[in-house]
Amino acid sequence: MSILSYIPFASVLVFTILWLIEGYSHSAVIPKQVLPGGVSLVTSSYPSSTRGKVMGLWGSAASFGNLFGIFLYISLEEELRVPWTETLAISGFLIILVSLTIIFLFRNRGQSEALVEKKIEKKGFFSVFQVEGLAVYTVAYSCCKFMNYAWMMWLPYYLEKVLDVEHLLIGLGAAGYELGSMVGTYGGGWVSDKIGSRSRTAQIMLSFVVPLSLILWNLTSSNPVLIVLTCFGLGICVAGICYLINSCAAADISATGQQIGAISGLMDGIASLFTGLGIFFIGFIQKYSWAYVFIAIGLADFAAILTMQFVKHRVPHKA
Repeated sequence: MSILSYIPFASVLVFTILWLIEGYSHSAVIPKQVLPGGVSLVTSSYPSSTRGKVMGLWGSAASFGNLFGIFLYISLEEELRVPWTETLAISGFLIILVSLTIIFLFRNRGQSEALVEKKIEKKGFFSVFQVEGLAVYTVAYSCCKFMNYAWMMWLPYYLEKVLDVEHLLIGLGAAGYELGSMVGTYGGGWVSDKIGSRSRTAQIMLSFVVPLSLILWNLTSSNPVLIVLTCFGLGICVAGICYLINSCAAADISATGQQIGAISGLMDGIASLFTGLGIFFIGFIQKYSWAYVFIAIGLADFAAILTMQFVKHRVPHKA
C-alpha cells in the first residue's frame, strides 16, 4: 500500500486485493498469536472477580496504539506538512517494525501457552460450539464490532462530506473516540467487577449509543467541542464494550478454562465476517441517505442490548 502511493494510478480491484491481504494478516496471522493466546494467558492469571478491570486495561492497549497513530498523522501532515505519500510510507515502515518485533517476541512460545494449546487440541475444536453462552455473546459482540468499525470508518467521511469539517478536527474527533474506548474498556471492566455482571454493564453503556448518534445526526455546522465530546462518548459506549466483551467473555463462559483462546478466536472470526458484510452494506445504503446508516447502527445497538438480556453468567464479586 505504501509503495503504491507513489504510483499515479487508481485501481479499485488492486486496492481491494491489498485490503484483503491486510485484513487476513490483521485478523488471522497476528491475532492467531496475540489475541486468542493473549486472552487465554492473561485471563487465566486472574480470578473472575477482578478480571474485568485487568482485561479492560489490557484491551485498551489497542486503542492506545490507534491514538498514537492518529497523533502521528496529525503531527506529520498538519504540523510538519509532510505529504500524504510519505505519511503512508512512514506508517508502512512502523507496521514492518512492529511485525518484526512480534516475530522476535513470539519465536519461542512459553511453556504455559503450549500446555493450553495441547489441552485444546486434545479436547477437540468443535467442542467449543457446545459452550453455553457462546452463541449469545457472539451475536452481541458481532453487533458491537459492527458499530465500532462503522464509526471508525464512516464517521470521518460523514464529518468531512456532510458537515465540512477540517482534517485537523476530524483527527481530534478520532482521537476522542479512541481515548473514550480506553476509558470505556477499563471503566466498564471495573464496573462489571463491582456489580458482578458484564451483560448489565454492557446494556447500560450501549443505551447511550442512540442518543449520542442523534446528536451527530442533528448537527448542522462544525462545532468542535460538541464533535469531540460526542466522539469521546461513542468511544466509551461502543468501542469500550466491544473490547471488553472480546477480552472477558471467553474466559467468563469457559467452564474449564482450557478453551479460552479457541472461544475468543471463534467469536472474533464470526464477528469479523458479520462486520465486513455490514460495512459493505453501509457503503451501499449511504448512497441513498445517511439516515439509513444511522438507522442501521441503531438497530445493531438494539440487537446487542436485547441479546445481552439472555446472558446467564454472572461474575462472582466481593461485597
